[in-house]
Amino acid sequence: MELYLVGNENEFQEGQMRSFSVGGVEVMVVSISGKLYAIGNVCTHRSCPLSDGFLEGFVVTCACHGFEFDVTTGEVVGVPLIENEPSYEVKVEDSKVYVRI
Repeated sequence: MELYLVGNENEFQEGQMRSFSVGGVEVMVVSISGKLYAIGNVCTHRSCPLSDGFLEGFVVTCACHGFEFDVTTGEVVGVPLIENEPSYEVKVEDSKVYVRI
């Protein structure tokens, strides 16, 4: 597993979902209450980008079909008919933000 630089800590605004392609993986990073979380950015239902969706608390809702995922774990919320999103470790070092893929 490798660490990939995705930006500086001050570039992540509260509740703003940002997408990145790192190590051949599409990832969404979001800051909630000062903590950064990273999950897969491709909805496991129909491959829509989750970063285009809506965030309420710790739950992102896919803009395409309304499926919901917990951004802290990647787990499906509500309807268990689709796969969970992968969850990735986020590391902050010297104000730089890294995602481990």
